[in-house]
Amino acid sequence: MSDLDAPTGNTTAEDAGERKQAASFADVPPTPMRAFARLPGLRALRSMRTAIYLLIALVIATVVPTLVPQRITNPEKVAEIGRTHPYWFSVGERLRVFDVFTSPWYMAIWVSLLVVLLLCLLPRTRAFVRQVRRSTATPRAGTLPRLPHTVEWRTDAGPEAAAAQVRSVLRRRLWRQGRANDAGQYVAEKGTVREAGSLLFHWSLFLLLTGLAATRFLGYAGQAAIVEGKEFVEAPIDYDAWTNRGSLGDSVHRGFTVALDRFQVDDPDTAETPDFVSDVRVIDGGREVFAQQVHPNVPLNYRGVKMYQLSFGWAPEVVVRDPSGKVVFDDFVLTRPGGPRGSWTGVLKVPSLEPQAGFRVFLFPDPQVLTPEQAAQFADDDLGDGVLVANRSPNPVAPLLVFEEWRGDLGLESGPQNVNVLDVSAMTRADVGAAQLGGDGFDLDDGLAVRFADLRHYSVFSIKRDPGLVLVLIGASLLLLGLIPALYSRRRRLWVWVRPDPDAVDAGAEGSAAATLVTLGGIAYQRKDAFSDEFTDVVTACRAAVPPQERAPESDVSKP
Repeated sequence: MSDLDAPTGNTTAEDAGERKQAASFADVPPTPMRAFARLPGLRALRSMRTAIYLLIALVIATVVPTLVPQRITNPEKVAEIGRTHPYWFSVGERLRVFDVFTSPWYMAIWVSLLVVLLLCLLPRTRAFVRQVRRSTATPRAGTLPRLPHTVEWRTDAGPEAAAAQVRSVLRRRLWRQGRANDAGQYVAEKGTVREAGSLLFHWSLFLLLTGLAATRFLGYAGQAAIVEGKEFVEAPIDYDAWTNRGSLGDSVHRGFTVALDRFQVDDPDTAETPDFVSDVRVIDGGREVFAQQVHPNVPLNYRGVKMYQLSFGWAPEVVVRDPSGKVVFDDFVLTRPGGPRGSWTGVLKVPSLEPQAGFRVFLFPDPQVLTPEQAAQFADDDLGDGVLVANRSPNPVAPLLVFEEWRGDLGLESGPQNVNVLDVSAMTRADVGAAQLGGDGFDLDDGLAVRFADLRHYSVFSIKRDPGLVLVLIGASLLLLGLIPALYSRRRRLWVWVRPDPDAVDAGAEGSAAATLVTLGGIAYQRKDAFSDEFTDVVTACRAAVPPQERAPESDVSKP
């Protein structure tokens, strides 16, 4: 019998069961694990290659909104394309390229990617757990397989003592060791964490994409301006702008109400660190839930919706009456800073008049009267040199509202418009006027009367619902964690066989001694060159713990 032949022994029912659970000592597990590559049924669907193709398709689909204007973020540009290129606009409408994130094909790509990833990862995970459990199981007796690294030596230690010393060496070097079979054969592995890291990386990618999908389909982000003393309903109709409308429509909105009771802003001239704060109340289901002060760094958080204090401004209440005295407009106009002569500018539209009317308004919170010579220096701005006023400070000392009237077609039928922009391409400038806060107002030449009734602050909130944020953070963290073992670890395996030396003579015979044969074999599945040095170190440590037999000195035949 050869040194590497295994004893046969009798086969029992228990042995037959063991053969189903453990491989033979002569087997070399493949890499990648066989169960990873042999997927039952729907092989193409469960392939990681299919997932990569879908991921590429998702990236391309996500790039489309950067090249084509989207209706949710730039409706004016989409309407302009419809007017200038009607044919291509109709093609784009059929393909939903102007509403990519809410299109069925975009949702189908994302859902398909998640399904394929899940179908690919489930069998891989099951196979990995099964392989780890069996990798160091007690092997069935067999011969040592053909390996690139094999060492064998004889020692005077007994089989049990030698086996114990070898196990101790491998244990100190963190090798996972299985139980030995009756022939003294067992296996040890190291670096299984590489496959674990690879699986963790792919599961983290699945978790990350799931979180992004939850944000894309169930989340939304927009802005809303609330005038002091007014309320905002968390519903699409009350939003002023969108950055992400979500893909599942309006059903994901919460519908609660936020009332802005008071807005406070520090005087930038006196405060060291100017701050602004909104006193709000949350009302849900007809009852007040709680009250809170919202700062720029302290958002309102309710039912997964966060409202951040973004900015603020002035909102004059303007009342417009027609020649018969009927009120045709009565609302707060949101104005923005940066207007001519330090003013705050806004727009109001009255489409019910015939012809339609639009107003550009210029708010001067603290006006100062100019001389004609001083006003002439601003002749090139929107007010002209006929308005002898400029703003002195942001504090409302004696607020004045200057407005210019335009009559004609507001262009509302041509598509969505920006509420802060007045399109005067089809209109004619009619008149210019001014009104003091709380005064009698100003009568225009066409019979309209404009009154500056009130002045309040408005607060702009950035509103977000991001249900997948936690999943994205966890997935991104685990993804980086899984990369470390996947990149820097390597899987290797040892075959250990400790048995009585089959070539030794009987211990009771004269002139003979008992001997134990220790065999070590190894293979690396990655970085095989580095394993050569590691295997040499392991063998050196094992030979130090279990010293080889010393050769007996040869007899001196020169003496009688």
